[in-house]
Amino acid sequence: MEKYHVSRLRSFANSREVAPRLLLQALLKKAEYLNTDNITRVTAFTYLVPSEKSDEKYEVDISVGICMCEAGKHGKFCKHQAGILKCFSLLPPNAPGVTAEARHRIAVVALGDEAEPLSFYQPLRNGGDQPSQINTVDVNDSTVRSHSDECNI
Repeated sequence: MEKYHVSRLRSFANSREVAPRLLLQALLKKAEYLNTDNITRVTAFTYLVPSEKSDEKYEVDISVGICMCEAGKHGKFCKHQAGILKCFSLLPPNAPGVTAEARHRIAVVALGDEAEPLSFYQPLRNGGDQPSQINTVDVNDSTVRSHSDECNI
């Protein structure tokens, strides 16, 4: 059974699983109605994001990856969180693992010391676009770490 899990994790780390990228693309498409003008920052990690269909606003806490919408209440990455990613380049912890850093962490879980270095998981080409700037939320020191990474979207 351990071989199976190592194989699955290695497959994910090597970008052979398309589901995370497809999920992120679908949610970013649903979040097209959102922009920096209609999202309100409440605290360093909390935002009010408007509903697409009503006047309701959902509170999104990106430090823990929770939104007050039906999907987000249960820990799912939702379109409101995708809107925060799109508008502010902030990556909540429950976002699909499409960055090189996320895939490297999975490889370390699967392979331990045998995992390739982070540079191995960087994209070989940018597809004509510049790498997007993605900020990962580090709640331990209440700051946002910034790194360049290809989002593959």
